Amino acid sequence: AEDVAKTGGKTLTEKPSWLPSRVITGNIDNPKGLIGVYEKNIPGLGKIDDTKRMLSEIDYPMCSASDFKTTSQDGFKMLNVPNDAADMWATYNKPWLEDLTNNKADVVVLSDKSNDLLKYVLKSDGSGAFETLPNGQKILTGFGKEIDYMENLVKQRKYQWDELNGLYKYIGN
Repeated sequence: AEDVAKTGGKTLTEKPSWLPSRVITGNIDNPKGLIGVYEKNIPGLGKIDDTKRMLSEIDYPMCSASDFKTTSQDGFKMLNVPNDAADMWATYNKPWLEDLTNNKADVVVLSDKSNDLLKYVLKSDGSGAFETLPNGQKILTGFGKEIDYMENLVKQRKYQWDELNGLYKYIGN
């Protein structure tokens, strides 16, 4: 865990659904991004609402795409935007992640990035099957797209995955 006195960031008390025993501390100088599932009912797991709970704990303000570069709270940056955008990924998620990664910020994953039930869109018929494109490819959720984006940066050797701490860490390139 980072030295709180050094970073000046808040240490979260809410426990994420994935790696709940880790200590997550913000960084005032270069705020960490927090990504996870906002709220989703998962068969067999119940409700996963990591992002919703962290937004509440940090009392993170609602913001727009133009606020991404300046808005942070307690050493963290989160995506807290209206859900009415036609293309959330292009309008909010991707530009927000680009800003974080351009600043070489750590990106903490709150929800289990290996769980396909969180990464892909489930059919609404309750069958537990995934929605697919005509070519059979599963459709990514917003969280799934965020993980895919970060995994591409790992492949490019700009970030590395730190499984023990559940975060993507900038390594340069």
